[in-house]
Amino acid sequence: MTSNVTITFNGTYIRVEHSPGYELTEKAVSEFCQDLTELCRRHQCSKVLAIWVAPIRSLSVMNSFESGEMLSRLLSGVKLACCFQEYEPDKQTEFFANVAFNRGVNIELFTKEKEALCWLVGASAKQGKPGEF
Repeated sequence: MTSNVTITFNGTYIRVEHSPGYELTEKAVSEFCQDLTELCRRHQCSKVLAIWVAPIRSLSVMNSFESGEMLSRLLSGVKLACCFQEYEPDKQTEFFANVAFNRGVNIELFTKEKEALCWLVGASAKQGKPGEF
């Protein structure tokens, strides 16, 4: 992944945090999907928390469709919590998630990290057990 990304693995899930203002382009999404595939394989982990803070989307609707398809080809069976902070997921973001979900990715969109973690790892995040930040 690029230097604009921080990756951690805590034994339960992979956390991928993008730097503020990260630009979501066709190339960036493609690299994200490919790199995430490798991370999931390396850590034998199928749970991912991806965080973007005030991202800039430079994708057409067709790019969003193609990105959702690519995500499903590379990450089918993965549980992916996408947390967008300082950005409200819109219809195009939801369209991307629906394309991936309809093709096998268990994906949800969030604006709060704690809610994303609760969905990703279950009630243990609410109780302050491993996995909560």
